[in-house]
Amino acid sequence: MTGDALGTPAVTVTNNYNGTGRQLVKFSFTGEQPPTWSDYNGQSLDWVAFMTFKTRVKAGAAVGAYSVQYALIDHGNSIVNDGRNGKFITDTNDLDGDSNLAEQLMSSNAAGFSISTSTAIDSVLWVKGELDGDFNRYPDAGFSTPGGSMQYKLIVSNPGNVPLTGIRVMDILPAVGDVGVILHSQARESNFGLSLTTPVSAPVGVTVKYSTSSNPVRSDLDTTLSSPSGAQAGTFSTTAPVPLSNTKSLLFDFGATVLNPGESKEIVWSMTVPAGAAAGEVAWNSFGHRSEVASSGVALPPSEPVKVGMAVPFTVGSFVWNDLDNDGVQDPGEPGIEGATLQIFKSDGSPALDVLGGAVAQVTSNASGIYAFSALADGDYFVRITPPAGYVPTSNQVPDPDDDVDTDSNIDLSRSPPTGSYETGIFTFAGNTEPTGESGIGGTQDDVDDNNGNMTVDFGFYIVPDDFGDFSGFADASSTVSSSVKLGVAATDAESAPVKNSSATGDDTNGTDDEDGVSFGALVQGQTGAVTVTRSNSSASAVYLSAWIDFNNNGSLSDSGEQIISNVSLSPGTSGTAIYTFAVPTNAVAGGVGARFRISSISNPAPTGAAGVGEVEDHIAAIAPSLSIGNLVWNDVNNNGVKDVG
Repeated sequence: MTGDALGTPAVTVTNNYNGTGRQLVKFSFTGEQPPTWSDYNGQSLDWVAFMTFKTRVKAGAAVGAYSVQYALIDHGNSIVNDGRNGKFITDTNDLDGDSNLAEQLMSSNAAGFSISTSTAIDSVLWVKGELDGDFNRYPDAGFSTPGGSMQYKLIVSNPGNVPLTGIRVMDILPAVGDVGVILHSQARESNFGLSLTTPVSAPVGVTVKYSTSSNPVRSDLDTTLSSPSGAQAGTFSTTAPVPLSNTKSLLFDFGATVLNPGESKEIVWSMTVPAGAAAGEVAWNSFGHRSEVASSGVALPPSEPVKVGMAVPFTVGSFVWNDLDNDGVQDPGEPGIEGATLQIFKSDGSPALDVLGGAVAQVTSNASGIYAFSALADGDYFVRITPPAGYVPTSNQVPDPDDDVDTDSNIDLSRSPPTGSYETGIFTFAGNTEPTGESGIGGTQDDVDDNNGNMTVDFGFYIVPDDFGDFSGFADASSTVSSSVKLGVAATDAESAPVKNSSATGDDTNGTDDEDGVSFGALVQGQTGAVTVTRSNSSASAVYLSAWIDFNNNGSLSDSGEQIISNVSLSPGTSGTAIYTFAVPTNAVAGGVGARFRISSISNPAPTGAAGVGEVEDHIAAIAPSLSIGNLVWNDVNNNGVKDVG
């Protein structure tokens, strides 16, 4: 749109407007264009705007002459000034929707165009395997298991604008060594054949014929076609062979049925994959079709659309779990981990490709911890996993995912993946060498002995247990839990997140009440205070004790004079209690203020944040105000207990 002060128009489309059989397209502008002088083809004009838009002729539109006409409509129905090559029309079709059929509108002359004859037939073969959620077409394939079920769906449609008849479709079903139907000089490269399981049910007007030959003469499709060497004549019959699995080719004959513009016919039939089909193999199917113009009998050139594949993929999976006891073994009751991201690569680090050559997308473990990569070709691979934050690999990893054990964890810690990710060792997919005894966890396993995947590539993680401070007035502090480094007597309980409140007792009722390592003496403004701390270090290295009191009660422990125990080293074997003294500032806030104690394997830990192995305890310290008492001592001369004058 030029003359763009008008802005972008709102567009409304109304088909068969007011029963005229025509389509009304209305462009509504809300902007204003002030008069400006310009020169158009050497002529001075107040203002000129040009609008360009594209349209598409509807499929099946009939042959004939058509026209497009434009009208300008003002607000309030005032007549737009006549432009060049325009004319006035009476608004008998109420183009502006105001019910005034007598008003005059300024209109362009009609611009005509013609739609010529379009003769076309469109046929597509879709495929769906038992591993698919819906039908697929090339370049995608269907996926099934050895011995599994699958379906084909053939859709024949007329996208042209003249009726068609004499339609025939020949489908030579997949077989080892097969070739195309019309393009029989080209190998289809099927690795296995398929078996028809039920008679084909066709729509009214379509006759189904069966053949036990994988090389019928192509003249059964169209008399103009040549056939490859050894083609067999007279093999098609409306009687299905017994057994039905002997069917090698199908012929769908529409006879005198007319397929009008925009119409289509759909035929669906079921087949099975042979039990001996190996993972990584594909069965390719294609068909040829012919048709003719109903009115003239002129034949369209026979053609063979692109082939479609049914593949038996290799599959890898299947379980990412929370190894609660950190023993590297999937124990009953240990839950899956949701939200782990997994990618699969070739052994050289390049992206893995599916059986059709497309890149294999990354997957995410589901709510049960299940994951799977499907549609893989044979070859050497490794899997990379990025677990959710907070998870680290479990102990006792078995880095060889080809060990065919589905209860271990297969992280190879010797590899160097990106930070936060982990990888398996290299494993190989090869036909008839994959495990057959997988347990079927989560429905992603094969559930039968089929050698078409390795569902034993599992990953065990556990959450590094932390102990957090629990006073809501302080920023978080945490240390990794260890029975060797702790405050108090009770075992330190671990939390996945802080549990805080204003009395520093948030963690006391969450798991073990382990806040038992600190006991304050009386604390008075301006005097020396004392605290008794029970601490224990049975590790092989020194650990460090630090403590802070928020004397000014501002929520920060970094103010001068607030660290009351400063990085006291505790050698291995230290245990029991110790008393630590400190000065209480004269201006300390009287009442309850927060205090934090931490024992850590890290020297000089900050009062907040994560700090090595150890424990954090938050408490409330009660500070009393400094008080004075006194008055007068006198000599009570008359011994009456009253201070008399003089």
